[in-house]
Amino acid sequence: MKVITLHQPWASLIALGIKDIEARSWSPPQRLIGETIAIHAAKVVPP
Repeated sequence: MKVITLHQPWASLIALGIKDIEARSWSPPQRLIGETIAIHAAKVVPP
């Protein structure tokens, strides 16, 4: 299964359908466009 890693609160907002666009500096492979992927909520330690 393919997974995208996101920091909170963005991971939850995408999972709930509140945020529907994730902008990255790189384009995803064409074969993943429109496919279902898992969301990994990464733990972020504040500085």
